[in-house]
Amino acid sequence: IAHLLGKVEEADMADYYATGGPYVESMNAGYYLYQPDLSRSAPRDLPRPLIEVMRYHLKMDGVADFLQATRKIHDAIQKTDWPAYYDVYLLFNGGEHPTYVFMFPRKNWADFEPPEVSFMAMLEKAYGREEATSVMNLIGKSVHCVHSEIAASRPDMSYVPETK
Repeated sequence: IAHLLGKVEEADMADYYATGGPYVESMNAGYYLYQPDLSRSAPRDLPRPLIEVMRYHLKMDGVADFLQATRKIHDAIQKTDWPAYYDVYLLFNGGEHPTYVFMFPRKNWADFEPPEVSFMAMLEKAYGREEATSVMNLIGKSVHCVHSEIAASRPDMSYVPETK
């Protein structure tokens, strides 16, 4: 079987180099683990043609602080019912470690407008000013850098399994 799989991969790569490869400047492969305990997924029927992607590259000694702060933020969002949906992933292999990725589905360009209640006001409502500031300080001291981008969904190139 391994011999046959090697032939399939070889054929796939040959096809890629003939059809897509000439149009690709560079290619990186990363493997991510979904973090359901940190995510507040959007309902499956919510349109998501755009996705805001935030990559948090952490300091090597910053994971514990980042997770503590992220859990507090997640709990505050749930507690206040702040209007935000997001899926969180941990980079498992490929790329700069440690990295957490937050993906925010957006219905349209207007959906990038900040909510009526600001992020900091939501945190303060949940915890008070002192603890909200403490949470943000944990983020600040644990993060090395942040990269952001906007991705467009391609339903014609995506497989989403049916829900049962």
